[in-house]
Amino acid sequence: QNLSIQQQEEVLRSTYELAAKDLLLRTIQRMQTLRPQAKFGFYGLPLRRHSEYSSPTAQLAAREYNDAMRWIFDAQDVFFPELYQRFLVAPSPQEVNWTLRWPREKLETLMQSNIEEARRLAGSKPVYVLTMVRFSELTPSLNNEPLTDELYDLAIRSPKQYGADGIVIWDFLRSDAERQRL
Repeated sequence: QNLSIQQQEEVLRSTYELAAKDLLLRTIQRMQTLRPQAKFGFYGLPLRRHSEYSSPTAQLAAREYNDAMRWIFDAQDVFFPELYQRFLVAPSPQEVNWTLRWPREKLETLMQSNIEEARRLAGSKPVYVLTMVRFSELTPSLNNEPLTDELYDLAIRSPKQYGADGIVIWDFLRSDAERQRL
């Protein structure tokens, strides 16, 4: 009572966040009690950034956000950052189109900086990159098209090079030909 609208919003925000955090942590603790040998992690955490982890200004903001969420990272047993390929590799600088074709070095930086941030937050916990063997619905113009060989290399081989413990191919195969290609 007798608080300004802004003060009321702050009270509601902070009490909601505390209640949500408490519920989530108690749920994880209960799951760990019920399944003591299971390893728990959250899909896509830390949140994927479009190269923000490698940009000095944005890196600071993104890392501050992650550090403020340390409680959820501490609760995880394993990390599953989502690093689906969303862009084609531009064959030349003239063909860069930031909505569809990126320079390979920018895609590598995106992969590397996201894995390094997950590794920073994970400490000694395992980091398994979620990837696909095709473009997802996040790239509508390429939806369900298989990755190019160059992008397979980036998605399948490079996570280990950048510090991931492994990959999880979060995908489906619609035919024997797709299985053989994979």
